[in-house]
Amino acid sequence: MKALIIEDNAAQAEFTRKGMARLGFECRIAADGQTGLDALFADDYDIALVDIRLPVIGGLDVIAAARERAADA
Repeated sequence: MKALIIEDNAAQAEFTRKGMARLGFECRIAADGQTGLDALFADDYDIALVDIRLPVIGGLDVIAAARERAADA
């Protein structure tokens, strides 16, 4: 299973990655909303954990864009 962690706090992202890895997830970390959105559109993930307050593009906008793209598919 694959997880995308979109989190700008490196310590929090690593803490979350370790916990998800213990659950069997292969994790990728993105440090800002644009990078996270690009990663989300470039690959298939089973789950995305999105911080609300992100640089470049906010977390709620990332979620809205992902939902819009999924609805178009």
